[in-house]
Amino acid sequence: MSITCFDSYFLLLFISIPGKAVFPIPIFGECMSRQAFRKFMKEHEENIIQELHAQLGMRPLSDYQDFFLRTEEGLRRLRIWVHLVINALGGRAEALFRDQEKIAYTRAVQGFSFGDITHVYLIMHRILNETMRHAGSEHLMDLHNEYSEMRENMFRGHSILAAMFLKTREEVISEKIYHLRSLHDFTREMIKSLGLPDIVGIILRKSRSLFRMERSFMALYQEDRMKGVFSFPASSVDNAISSLMEKSYREKKALFMEMSGKVRRDIALSKNMRIMAVPVLAHNSCYGVLALQANKQRKCLSSSQMDLLYQLLNVTAIAMENSHMFIELEERQKELSFLTEKLINVQEEERRQLAADIHDNLAQALTGMGYKIQVCKELLNRNPRLLAEQLDSLSRIAEDAARQSRGLMSSLRPDLLDDIGLVAALRKFMGNFSRDTNIKIETHLPKYIQLPPELKICLFRVVQEALSNVYKHSGSKTAEVRITKIKKNINLTVSDEGKGFTNASHRSGMMSGASKMGLLAMKERVEAAGGSLYIDSRPGFGCRLRVSIPIGREQRVA
Repeated sequence: MSITCFDSYFLLLFISIPGKAVFPIPIFGECMSRQAFRKFMKEHEENIIQELHAQLGMRPLSDYQDFFLRTEEGLRRLRIWVHLVINALGGRAEALFRDQEKIAYTRAVQGFSFGDITHVYLIMHRILNETMRHAGSEHLMDLHNEYSEMRENMFRGHSILAAMFLKTREEVISEKIYHLRSLHDFTREMIKSLGLPDIVGIILRKSRSLFRMERSFMALYQEDRMKGVFSFPASSVDNAISSLMEKSYREKKALFMEMSGKVRRDIALSKNMRIMAVPVLAHNSCYGVLALQANKQRKCLSSSQMDLLYQLLNVTAIAMENSHMFIELEERQKELSFLTEKLINVQEEERRQLAADIHDNLAQALTGMGYKIQVCKELLNRNPRLLAEQLDSLSRIAEDAARQSRGLMSSLRPDLLDDIGLVAALRKFMGNFSRDTNIKIETHLPKYIQLPPELKICLFRVVQEALSNVYKHSGSKTAEVRITKIKKNINLTVSDEGKGFTNASHRSGMMSGASKMGLLAMKERVEAAGGSLYIDSRPGFGCRLRVSIPIGREQRVA
């Protein structure tokens, strides 16, 4: 800046802005009071704000400009800053300096560019120059001392903002490095753990340590029910924590309880925090809820701390998902080994029984037929009347042999499925079953079903096995069989009102044990057809078996 004598009436002040034109500002000989100057600036305050807002809009759009131009908070901040600059005259600039220090920290944490912030200062200087030049042209007042003070306040405010901004950015970078290292160490520890208790223990210890909480809790859920709560250090869970975790699980959102007991969903609105509950989510599944309990003086977590927490929980959710998959694979392997062994035994038993049936029935019938044929040969010429009787007996033996053969073949594969279709075959089978067992079956079947052969035999065998279990184990005198089509699925339900049993579920591990080999066989058969099988039962409340199998467009149900 330079001051040059222009003539005997006024001095001309030149202000240079980098990359801009040089603006002359007339400075008159008679000084007016600082109060009059402040009054003048207040009169132009709204015009300055509007011009500042307009010139910001002329630059290429950035996140910082978008904040000022398109949000109410941005316009509010412009008004506050211009007001503080104008009211900083007369040694009252401390409010401006404190504000710039606070804003520097906020903008640095938010990740805005320091260049964008500096450019707001440059625009403000240009607008003030234009305002002063307009005032000078009207010969209103001597502006030199007051305007210099205003510029000095702005320069000092900018220096304070720059120093705090750089200091905060260094702190932010250091915090991010610390968070990345923490996340790296946490992930390395997690990927080594496949057991659910180990995974829970790691997240409880790490979250409590990183965020300096008093206690940490983890509620685990299975099939939409809370299965247990872990804590670190070990302690009881009070109702406030338990209810907040349950609410967070139901809403699938983070919740924050203040010291007053008020629950919020936005941590930015929380004044202080007593408890926070955050769901552990992965692939649209919620495996549990992490709760952190603060001490009485605890402030809310910062946005960067919340980001770190969410990243930790993302890793935890994936680890839990892998743990469940590993457990299911182990259980599946055990099931398959058990089922393979049992199926081999069943096959051998069926072969033994088939051989015994052939020996006891068909083989003896054929032997008897051979004897009868020999007798008939001997009676051919000696006793024609007795020959006729023997031929009648031989015919009956042949008919019995044929019937026994059909029975044996039907036990291997029901030919009714091919001859009369699934619905008719099921009705015939259930009629015979009711007659033989005295169990009344209520049926809800469509008029006809068009399905591929593999699906027809699958449904038929499941009904066979399910009704056999009703007869052998339930003690019920009634059963219900229902087949429906919902959207693109064919659904089968077999239920009874018998004594029921424990640990019945569609989950793999719930079906192990020799007594449930039939359930395992049904489950494998249904899953091989691309469907799912579910078992709902508990002691004293009967049992309900549900099967759902997808069907193609060419398959119709009426």
